[in-house]
Amino acid sequence: MMNLPPVIQQRMQQMIQQKYGTPENMLNDMKKFAGNNPALKNALDLFEKGDTKGLEQIQSNLFEQKKINPINMMQNFFGMK
Repeated sequence: MMNLPPVIQQRMQQMIQQKYGTPENMLNDMKKFAGNNPALKNALDLFEKGDTKGLEQIQSNLFEQKKINPINMMQNFFGMK
């Protein structure tokens, strides 16, 4: 998985805690949101199984396809630029 700076990891954990309470609650909510989206369902299944290599491949493909720099995206999201 992408290695995020510790400050971003901490902020993400705080957001999850504030909104969902636990990562399990977040996962359950995401499953409901996935609906009939096979790509998202596949990613959530990989996450549940702990298949980090599979998730890494999805992440890499998506960022490359959409020409997204994940570190810049996260820094912008958290207002760190």
